[in-house]
Amino acid sequence: MSLTLPELVHGGLADDIHELFRSLPLEAVRLQVPEAALMDPAAQQSVGRLIEARRSICVRDFGTATSSLRHLSLLPVPSIRTDRSFVSGLDHCRSDRLILDAVVEICGELGVEITADGITHPSHVDHLLELGIDRGQGWLFGRPSTRDEMSRRIDADGNRTDSLGW
Repeated sequence: MSLTLPELVHGGLADDIHELFRSLPLEAVRLQVPEAALMDPAAQQSVGRLIEARRSICVRDFGTATSSLRHLSLLPVPSIRTDRSFVSGLDHCRSDRLILDAVVEICGELGVEITADGITHPSHVDHLLELGIDRGQGWLFGRPSTRDEMSRRIDADGNRTDSLGW
């Protein structure tokens, strides 16, 4: 579930999320928060309450704001979703590859899970696997879909029924 900075500034968000997902195990829902929310004083209360509640939080668009690796170490299940701009530059921009390589190394040492965003071409998958990133999302795998559409692509055991293996 992707949250926005204005939603995180809303003081009752943590309570709303608890109420909405109370019947599900904590690990069943991963909340994606923008990187900027970790540094925004107005959002820190909501983020802090979600962390205290042991909610799974993924820092999205990682690498585009004032990154704080210290904040990642405070998350119950630390994970990031790199910004799509790094993936789009993999084929032609050495600096994007170097940045992702450094992020992979640091996150590996800290135990932070990485998801690459913005995968639109099979060559991106090859580059990401070479870097050690084995989770991704993007239009190569499918367009945004409704819950019903997604349910048709997943069997009762939670496995994808389409042909994409990565």
